[in-house]
Amino acid sequence: MRIRIAVAAILLALTWGNTAHADETENLIVKYYSDILDRSPDAAGLAYWKAEIERVAVLRVDRKEGFIALAKLFFNSDEYIAQGKSNVQYAADLYRTFSNRAPEQAGLDYWAALLDQGVGRNVILNYFVYGEEFSLYMRNLFGADSSLPECNLVNDLYRGL
Repeated sequence: MRIRIAVAAILLALTWGNTAHADETENLIVKYYSDILDRSPDAAGLAYWKAEIERVAVLRVDRKEGFIALAKLFFNSDEYIAQGKSNVQYAADLYRTFSNRAPEQAGLDYWAALLDQGVGRNVILNYFVYGEEFSLYMRNLFGADSSLPECNLVNDLYRGL
């Protein structure tokens, strides 16, 4: 009996701690659709990404990892590419998505110049997703990262490959 109660308490703590941010998760997914794809999400897409990010959080992987995957998928999608955005527009989209703000002109010029010189869009995207400003933005929304170290290790291994 005590074991069942202990297991139930652990499951409740893990679930509550990770679903407490369901509204913020949904709001940020809607924002990504708007900032990246310039549209509202369809119901199925919103439900899928919300469930996926909550699933990752329950596994004690940083919720930020789910948003990085979502953003990379959106930025590299046929839908985004078909918009034909210039390098300046792409850089502005990165600022809105990962910094939650409009870019300052100097920063916009810097990133657009690198893109104009041939640096790949995904390289620039990585500067934003692994930058301190995005980490701070996510901490402000979801609190301190409570992911398990072994989850971070596996993620880092996959990124390295």
